[in-house]
Amino acid sequence: MLDENCSPMAIELLPYEWDRVNRFTKKVNWKVMFALNVQLRGYLDWDMTNAIALIDYSIRKGYKTSWELGNGMVCVCVCVYMLQIDC
Repeated sequence: MLDENCSPMAIELLPYEWDRVNRFTKKVNWKVMFALNVQLRGYLDWDMTNAIALIDYSIRKGYKTSWELGNGMVCVCVCVYMLQIDC
């Protein structure tokens, strides 16, 4: 997500929201590609705790997700809740 200055914003993705995204993409036969953001850092190193938690959760749920590492906003995001689709 971008703020009004087109800078990346931190968002919180709750498990039920990730579940809805995956149900929707399965329903319409799309593949999910998720860009892991490396902006969450300690002093110098990337803190990958959230990324590992999301990947582990996705594996446990059986979601077929492609993962990308980077900061670039090169993908189009579909917000299921904005589409008013009941999954």
